[in-house]
Amino acid sequence: MSMMVMDGRIARFELVHREASDIPRVQAPFGLFTGMARGDVLALLPDGVQTSRHEYGDPGDAYLDWRQPDAPLGLRVEIVGDVASAIFWGDADATTLIEGCS
Repeated sequence: MSMMVMDGRIARFELVHREASDIPRVQAPFGLFTGMARGDVLALLPDGVQTSRHEYGDPGDAYLDWRQPDAPLGLRVEIVGDVASAIFWGDADATTLIEGCS
């Protein structure tokens, strides 16, 4: 897990899929973790998920974005090859930044 810091504060938390089997699985909000199938991710996310094409992915790759109602918080799951390859959560605007430094 890593974090993006903006203006001296943590703006988002990040999980990126790792293939090694000896790395412990870290869960994001709603019980999500990288490596999950798209259908399993969608089953765990609350209502209101917006789907968009992955900016740098292949056809079928997508971003699944959810914003917490009445709060500036959000979550993004990057789906690559029908699997959650990365999960970002925290400030809703920061979760959708494509280029980021952790």
